[in-house]
Amino acid sequence: MRPRDNQLVAMRQVLLGLLCMGLAVLGGCGDQRAPLSPAEATTLADDLMANDGFFWGQPVEVLTPDAPDASGHRWWQLRYTEPIDGPANDRILIVDADSGWAQVPYKGYKVRAVATTAPGGATNAILVAAGPYILLLTPPTRLSEDELSKIEAEAQHLNEQAATNGLYPLFLARTDDQGRSALVYGWQADHGIERDTAITQWLSRHTVYRNPTWVDLR
Repeated sequence: MRPRDNQLVAMRQVLLGLLCMGLAVLGGCGDQRAPLSPAEATTLADDLMANDGFFWGQPVEVLTPDAPDASGHRWWQLRYTEPIDGPANDRILIVDADSGWAQVPYKGYKVRAVATTAPGGATNAILVAAGPYILLLTPPTRLSEDELSKIEAEAQHLNEQAATNGLYPLFLARTDDQGRSALVYGWQADHGIERDTAITQWLSRHTVYRNPTWVDLR
């Protein structure tokens, strides 16, 4: 074989090696799944419904993945309009954040952030995720029964306003273990919500509570 032929063979071997390395790199990158978007999670849930022969329409709430469960899985949670005569939390689907696997909640799954749809079937614009915070609208104070009744009525009024103006109605009068009561947003029996500036902006636009305080329950 002539020297020139040897050079051509060597060059081809180098180019082939570089091509193989490039394909290997591309293959490795392909194994890293990009995080699901809300639209992708919804599509995967739609596929599950289609495969199982039912359809609940579009979700009224899509929650981003929370902390991993006992098995290490993180789940998107999708809530659908509940049937008039059905049990609470009857229409929930979850989607694995890593694999994209969609399913109905497994036994023991803790449904997050109880959702409420606006009257007339309208959906809420601000999504609420379960978390460790509540929003304090008034300072915790020992109140008389009459004063407590007033903030309970205010919470009800705010919930009615929220349901028609794009915020999940989670206002209530909460009394702590020291007997102090306050008007708060986000308390849900045993947990709070994640901090979201959209909530404080909503309060500034629609209420007199312009300087609420986020409180960490942990």
